Amino acid sequence: MNDASSNAKVDESLNEPRVIKGVDAYPGEVPGYAMLTMTYCLSWMPFLCSSSLCGGSIWDSHTIITAAHCVIDTVCIGAYERNNPADKKKCYMANEAYVYPMYFFDRNYDFAVIKVEEAMDVPDLTSDGYGSTDSFCPPEEDVNYRDYICRVAGFGVWERETQSTAPILQVAPMTIIPNDQCRNIYPIKFLTFLKSYTNI
Repeated sequence: MNDASSNAKVDESLNEPRVIKGVDAYPGEVPGYAMLTMTYCLSWMPFLCSSSLCGGSIWDSHTIITAAHCVIDTVCIGAYERNNPADKKKCYMANEAYVYPMYFFDRNYDFAVIKVEEAMDVPDLTSDGYGSTDSFCPPEEDVNYRDYICRVAGFGVWERETQSTAPILQVAPMTIIPNDQCRNIYPIKFLTFLKSYTNI
């Protein structure tokens, strides 16, 4: 794996916030990550379909924490290669979603909980890492995480030029900064937008 600290870059574009140039995760490196997908097909032309992709975090064997704009129908845990069914990922149908009541499609209060009726296989830490799952460790309420190095993970856009999504789960280091510093770098007023930076 390459040195993530030298390759990760934050896209400063106001319209396209992205983490660009993460690195391939090791199998099992992010067992708390959940890949969320949905396929949309036109009812009168069912062969015309499109799909959406989001990420979330495993809270427990029935619960995923995600963004309100990511409430979709399929939850895959243990995912490593997005389009490879042999990577030991396990997929489940979501049956309930709870969106924060003040969310209005503009990134404010962008929180949601997805419930899965069938118990997901959590935790399941495999010997080779493939298909590994676990719940994430929530932050402690009385700890100030300013300047801590965290990691982001996902299959999202990894090349600005092509807007292509990553075939393998990506990770990148990010530094946690306070809201006032975030607003100076990225002049928006959305309450739940997350912003970090890397020293590159």
